[in-house]
Parts: sequence; structure tokens; C-alpha cells
Amino acid sequence: MAVAGLVVSILALIVAVASAYYARSQARSANGAPLIGRARHLEERRPRLSGRIERLGSGAHRLVVTLESDEPIGGLQVAISPAQGASFDPNVFGVWPPAKPGEPALTALAYDASSNAPASLAPGQSAYWKIVLAAAHASPIKLEADASGISGERWQSIPIVADVETDPLKAFY
Repeated sequence: MAVAGLVVSILALIVAVASAYYARSQARSANGAPLIGRARHLEERRPRLSGRIERLGSGAHRLVVTLESDEPIGGLQVAISPAQGASFDPNVFGVWPPAKPGEPALTALAYDASSNAPASLAPGQSAYWKIVLAAAHASPIKLEADASGISGERWQSIPIVADVETDPLKAFY
């Protein structure tokens, strides 16, 4: 009888240890779940941006980037992919000067000249920059954007494709 009691006690101890180990492994898994959930939620909220290049007349053009998603963003930085025959006008507020003189300005941020600060965008709102197009330019122009949320969230490498408005004087009929 004493041996049977000892065997039952040992089995109960083994079951208790296994239960504690299982509970601890479940707790470790649960600790990582909020991080995964936050990352997934952040990706679901990734801004959707559209772009187009408008003709302004007399050979001038502007890039228009519009926030298509339903949530405002606190800041926007846009980069033109190199070797497309397009660059930002370096004399415009928010355009980062090129690293070396003579190189094209390929990066700009949405900028509010009246407040002298980066601009936020509401859903449906657009940011505008004057750009320079070479005679032989790509169409569409490929861009990449980084955005920040109102609460400090960050999204990187948001692709944008900007169609170039056709010159009506050069269109073929």
C-alpha cells in the first residue's frame, strides 16, 4: 500500500511539473503575441498613396501625391528613383538639396511653408512639388515614400507610380 501511495505521489509530481512547464511555455508565447499583433495592425494601416505628374504649361510640371487611405499621416517624404529623367526643382521648399552640385534633387518632404514645418496630410489631401522632366523621361515615374503617423508610427518604402500627363501638342492622333 505504501508503494502504491509513493507511485501515485510521484506520478502526481510529474504531472504537476509538466503542467507548470506547459503553462510557462504558453505564457512566453502570449508575451510575443501583442508585438505580432501591433506589427500586423501597423501594416494594415499602411498609407495608400497615388501619384501623377501634371503639366503646368510652358514646359513646367508638378508632382502630385495624394493620400488615398482613410487615416491622416503626420509627415511624408518622397524619393524619385534615379535615372528616370525626373528630379525635384531644388528651389522649392521641402526639397533636399543634392549631395553634390550638378546632381539632381531626388528627395523631398511634404512641407508647409506658412508654418515652416513638415506638413501632415488628411485623407484625400495632396502634396505638390515642382519637378523637372528631361526631354527623354520615363513614363510612368517610379517613386518611393516614407510616411509617419500622427502618433509617431513609421512606414517605409511605400511604392508610388506617377503617370505623366501627355503633352497635347505632342500627342499623336
